Amino acid sequence: PPRSTLFPYTTLFRSNLIDQGALNINLGVQTTTASGTAGFNDHLLGTLSGGQKRDDLGIMLKDESGGTVVPNQFYNVKGFYQNQGDWNLTAAPVAKPGVGSVKEGEFEASATVVAQFQ
Repeated sequence: PPRSTLFPYTTLFRSNLIDQGALNINLGVQTTTASGTAGFNDHLLGTLSGGQKRDDLGIMLKDESGGTVVPNQFYNVKGFYQNQGDWNLTAAPVAKPGVGSVKEGEFEASATVVAQFQ
């Protein structure tokens, strides 16, 4: 399988209406309608090939501590100071259990990082 790819995500939020550092910021990865989650595991992003959903391949996201980042859930990301910080994720392809081999070729997965302010 292809090597894991590190996708660093840095977010910066500022507001004159709220004291610096007063926000509780939760981040999440929201799936797109097209790829959604993997049909065999809703903790993985789904994949597409030629615009068609693949049922044999998903994408696992992990944070810096090695914890799985489940799509469509929010996480309180530690290390934010004065409403700014980093959220580094690693993405890796995962084959459906029991599949002997995954067909070679290009595939895609997409999602959006969303923020929840409290």
